[in-house]
Formats: sequence, structure tokens, C-alpha cells
Amino acid sequence: NRMLGILWQNLAQYQTWFGGQGFMVHGIQLIPITPISEALLRPEFIAEEYPAFAQSCAGGGQCLTDGWITFAVMDHAIIDPESAWGEMLKLPDSVFSGQSPAGNGNSRVNTMYWIATRRNNTTHSKIGLMALVAAAKSAGGVGAAAALVTAA
Repeated sequence: NRMLGILWQNLAQYQTWFGGQGFMVHGIQLIPITPISEALLRPEFIAEEYPAFAQSCAGGGQCLTDGWITFAVMDHAIIDPESAWGEMLKLPDSVFSGQSPAGNGNSRVNTMYWIATRRNNTTHSKIGLMALVAAAKSAGGVGAAAALVTAA
């Protein structure tokens, strides 16, 4: 396991003060995810850490209903942005709502931005274009999306 939950004077624990599920331990150490987070969340570390985070979220459950899954998807984007983009598209709006204890401080737009700006040269422009289309659809419908894609 590559993530620490609580560091005491004489003890290191894989839990948080509010719960011991793996997704809570990983998620609380990642948030908030902002543009500067890329300086801290190195791909080499995430490649070792992400599988445990993903496994703790498998099957949805509380990881999904509480919104922790948004951070698992953003974590995944560091090492595989294309897969993370597909995962993000499948997330229900409820994971970003005010009723979602973990996800209510994050938004779908922030998640889209984070994934679209990850530095994977093979997928960067493809995901950036998908983000542009999604934003245009949201702002002005399919016609606006087509105009932006044509301009790009």
C-alpha cells in the first residue's frame, strides 16, 4: 500500500478519522485536485498507488454514493487519461452534488479540465477535443460544438 491515512507521533495508520475504507484514505490525501496538484502527484507514484484506490472503489457502493469515485477517476487520469475520460462520462451527476459528502467540493467541469490537461502525448489532443465538444454542447448545443470543432 502506497498511501498513508494518519501519521501519529509513534504510529502510521491506513485509515482516516472519519472512516477506514481505502477510498477514503486515498481520496482525502489527494484533495483538493487543482492545477498545481500535478507537481505533487507524479505518474510513477500514481502507477503504484492507483490500483489500491481503484480496488477500494470497485463495485461502486459508498465510494460512488459519497463521491470519492470522482477523485479515483482524476487519479487514474494521471496515468491513463483516455480511460479516465470514459470513466468520467459514466459518472452520475449525483457524485458532484451537495448531497455527496466527498464529491460536493468538486465539479464535473473541474474533472473534465483535469483529465483533458494530463500530459499523455498520444491522447492529449483527442481528449482536449472531446472536452471542447462537451463544453460547447453544454453551452450552446450541437451547432456550437460543430463550429468549435471545425475551428480547431
